[in-house]
Formats: sequence, structure tokens, C-alpha cells
Amino acid sequence: METNITYWLKRLIFLVLIIVQVGNVYATERVLAGTEIASVESAQGQEIVNSWVVVKHLNPKIHLNPNILERISSIRTGGKIPVDKFDDALNKQLGQILNSADEIKANKILDRLQEAHVNEKHFDDIVERLENPLYQDKLVKDLKENPDWFETFDDIIHHPGKYWDILEDGTTPFSAPLAKWGQGFWWKKLREKAKLFEEIDPKIPGSGAAQSRFANSLELDLDNIGTQITFEVGGVRTRVDFIARGNDGLIHIGEAKFSTKLKNWLTDWVGSLTKNQSDAFPSIISKNSDIEIKVTDPKKIEYIEETLGIVKNEQGKYIIPKDEIGTFKLLGSAADDASVVSKVVELIK
Repeated sequence: METNITYWLKRLIFLVLIIVQVGNVYATERVLAGTEIASVESAQGQEIVNSWVVVKHLNPKIHLNPNILERISSIRTGGKIPVDKFDDALNKQLGQILNSADEIKANKILDRLQEAHVNEKHFDDIVERLENPLYQDKLVKDLKENPDWFETFDDIIHHPGKYWDILEDGTTPFSAPLAKWGQGFWWKKLREKAKLFEEIDPKIPGSGAAQSRFANSLELDLDNIGTQITFEVGGVRTRVDFIARGNDGLIHIGEAKFSTKLKNWLTDWVGSLTKNQSDAFPSIISKNSDIEIKVTDPKKIEYIEETLGIVKNEQGKYIIPKDEIGTFKLLGSAADDASVVSKVVELIK
């Protein structure tokens, strides 16, 4: 913690720089570094003045505070966040959040932006949400009124899978708009990760861990695996992630479950089911009923008829006879890791 004398000395030196440079600042707006300014004898001093130019529209506790300006200068010269993007953000909602903060909170926000995880893409994610018109009246207002919540906001973006832990450990009320936004963001990211775990995306290396594991367990090529198939069992509709006819002639079923938390899938799989799955799966597992495949998608109809070898019966239905039901595998993820199947639970062996 610097002494008051050091603080005021730095502030005095800075103010002298500003007084000497004010004419040049207004004449050349942002590009001071590298120009012939006799009173600034170092690039660091020039950059401090440049930083002042960027935030001079904010209140004096920001633009005349040496500690804050040093942090802004450090971010601008750090190379992780492009200067033009950072400067632009300071002229928009990020700047307004800083403007509402006291020195300690403003410094914490700027320190946060210098942490290892904040690269250009992460900064883009921050700005995208701050500038989204849908969030202006709630999320951004929350952050302006409570700038110390910026760390929670960034935590949710950085670790969406830990949303509930973040809120429980923090000071943000669950009723706050930030918390409600975080829940929506968490759900969106959770679905994205679950999708990556479930199915292969040719554009994303390492995706489709569950689909690959299901195919490998049956010694089948991926082309033989059907995905997102709707069943009707005992009057209940539900969807399963995978289906395939195995080399044994039976129809095998797979269901992928992704979780951000560590699970004992041997017992926890029951709690991961949707309501309709909870109603329908027991009939499938016990093989008490035939399964009707409900389908309208032409590509899925082609897969069912040509790859599974199932044709419509006299009632115009695609039926899997109960005696043709093979294995039923539930593939559970590792904790918050879409690239790893931690356990395969054989619901039907």
C-alpha cells in the first residue's frame, strides 16, 4: 500500500504532465506517443497521457487518478486486448461502469481485465453482453449500481458451469438482474457444452465424445448411428440421443448426459432424466412394450428404413419389437468436460 506522500507526488507529477500537454492533447487527440513532446521524456509518460485522453470524458476521480491511469495504460500496452477495442469500450458501457465506481472498485475492475484468462476473445464476450440492448435496463444497470459485482459477472462468463457455486459464494442476491442474466447465460452455455458432448461437429475437434463412444462400443461406423430419435412407449413420448442396429441384429439405444459437476453415474443417472424419460425409460429397460419411432424428417425416415431396416407396418407406424431391443447405454460426462465420457451405464446389458 503506497503512502499518502507517494500517492500525492504521483498525482502532482501527472497533473504537471497534463498541464504541459493539454494543448497538444486536444490538437492530436489520441496519438501522442511518438510525437515530439519535449515535456514527456519517456514512452511510459506518453502512454499515461494517452490513457488520460481516452477517459477524460469520465469524472475526475477516474481521469485524474494516477493509480487508475497506470492500470489503463498497462492494459493498453499489454498486448492482450487490442487498443482500439479497449478504448472503444471505455467510451461505452464499460466506461460508465468505471465512472460509477470508487477508486478501490475501479481498480478491481481494471485488475480483473489484466488477469490471465482475459484475452481478446474473452474481452469481446464481456463487451458483447454489456452492449446488448436486451441487457441495458437490467444487467448493465445492476453493474453501474454495484460495480463490485463486475467480478461475479466476469466469473460467470469465464466459468458458466460454476454459476450456482459463484452466486452461493458471492454477495450477489439471487433476485438481482445480474443473477437472472447469469442463469440464462449458464443454461445457454450448458446446452452448448452438452451438444458438443453428445454429437460430432466436424468443425470442432474433440466434439461428440458420447457419439463416438457409443459407436465404438458396438463396433460400428459413425454413419450407422442415428441421432435425436423420438420414441413413443406406453403413450409417452421421449427422445433418445442415439440408436443403431448392431452386428447382432438388435436395435441398440444410447443416451448422453452432460454435467458440470462430478457425478456417480451408476446412481445419479436417474436424477438426470427428463420427466418423460423417467416415465418411458422403465418400459424400455424392462422390455415390456414395443417402441414406436415417431418421425417426419425425410433424412431420418431414410435412415430408419435403409440403415435400421425398419419399414412401416399396416398401421403406418415404425415399430421396434420389444424382442429386438438390444443394449441401452447411458453415457455420462466427466465434470464440466465435454470431451470425456467418464462412465457408461448399461441400463440394458
